[in-house]
Amino acid sequence: MFLRQYQPIKSPDDIYELVTELISETTDCESHRFFETQQLFIKLLDHLQTQNNAQDKLTQLSLALQRFLKDHYQDKITSKTLSDHFEQRGTYLVKVLRQTVGLSPAEYLMQYRMEEASRQLLDTDLSIADIALEVGFQNIYYFSTSFKKYTGVSPSKYREQATMPEE
Repeated sequence: MFLRQYQPIKSPDDIYELVTELISETTDCESHRFFETQQLFIKLLDHLQTQNNAQDKLTQLSLALQRFLKDHYQDKITSKTLSDHFEQRGTYLVKVLRQTVGLSPAEYLMQYRMEEASRQLLDTDLSIADIALEVGFQNIYYFSTSFKKYTGVSPSKYREQATMPEE
C-alpha cells in the first residue's frame, strides 16, 4: 500500500461515503461483521491509493503495475509477462514495486488474490474450488494452504466464521 502523506483528495464525496459506511459497520458489534468491515477498510485504502496524483515516473510505473496485476489477477502472471507488457526488465519492476508498496509483484499478486478470495467467500455461494479457480489458482490444495497462511484459517472456516450468528 502506497499512500502519500500530503495528498489532496480528488473525490472527497466518495471517501466520505466509504468512511461513513466504515464507521457504521464498526459500531455494529456483531462479531461476524468483522470480515465485512475489514474488506470495507481495504476498499477505502485502495481508493485512497489509486487516486494518487503524483507525477514522478517511479510512482506512475508502480501504479500501472498495480493496476495490471489487479486487472489480470485471474491469469498466470510471470516475470516475463510483466517484462513484455511494461517493456522493462523484471528486476527493475520488482525494485519499483518494492520501493513504493514494499512488496514484490508476486507478493502483491498473492495478497490481492487472497483479498479477492476473502471477498468471494463472504459475498458469494461459490464453492471453494470455484473460488480458487476464479482468483487464479489451478490447484485447490495450494489455494487452501495459501489462504490459511494469509488469514490464519482455512477457506471453509473463514466462510463459517463470517456467517456464524453472534451467541
